[in-house]
Amino acid sequence: MDEMNKKWYCSGGSLIRQVAGWNLSPEEAAFWYIGQCGMIIKYGETVCVVDPVLAPVKDDQGQSRKNFEAPFPPEAELPADYVLCTHDHLDHLNMDTLTGMYQARKDTVFIVPAPYREKLAAAGIPEKSVLGARQDEEIVLKGGIRLLPLAVPHDSYAWDEEGNSLALGYVFYCGEIVLFHGGDLVAADPVIDSLRLLEKPISVAFLPINGRDWLREAQGLVGNMNPQEAAHFAECIGADLTIPTHFDMMKGNGEDPLVFAGYMERLYPERRYHILKLGESYIYRQS
Repeated sequence: MDEMNKKWYCSGGSLIRQVAGWNLSPEEAAFWYIGQCGMIIKYGETVCVVDPVLAPVKDDQGQSRKNFEAPFPPEAELPADYVLCTHDHLDHLNMDTLTGMYQARKDTVFIVPAPYREKLAAAGIPEKSVLGARQDEEIVLKGGIRLLPLAVPHDSYAWDEEGNSLALGYVFYCGEIVLFHGGDLVAADPVIDSLRLLEKPISVAFLPINGRDWLREAQGLVGNMNPQEAAHFAECIGADLTIPTHFDMMKGNGEDPLVFAGYMERLYPERRYHILKLGESYIYRQS
């Protein structure tokens, strides 16, 4: 095994077989971390994949911009019913990944912010396979999952000419379990208020922690919450469990998740969190 792939706790066919084979009760949801903001979520028999980056990402000199290889290629037969992207950055909406996943499984449905539907069509993914998500407009998925897109600031709110948010977070209502995947976002009162007003409390929040600074902004790297802000955010929205994301994949744009853990332990010791290893699974059970 080469050095880049030693980082994976589980990958390849073993990971795909786990996703396909696990049987869950109606009180359980499972998820697997696949780097950056990438998360595989399973509820019942329905599999959703958020912000996967399974294709190579190269710089202008042809060198990899990633710290590790993908757990499997886009063309692997991951049983993905839905693939969701939060916004149009290549470490979230990665066209080589999406087109490869479409070729592997033609019945996968791709959900992206409404302004980017045509981008997928131009790459050869047919319109019937793409849903354009709009903030606050609920989408009913298979298996009894309801999806609520929310406008999020990355690092500020941005809209197209029709008023559609360019960056979305996704709330998954899975029975009594409520999952929130924030994509890239910074803490802001409107999104906190929206999450506080959900019909059910948040069970699990997937929050970015790699932050922002002037040096990265000078390189065109738009940031998100830093570890301390993410800890405060988790407390403000009342998440039962918080999973930090967006700290490991891209060179020069990472963070130490133990810094986040330190803030949680010191400021909010009653709140649960878990730092997932690459390819690690987690089953959340509604108590």
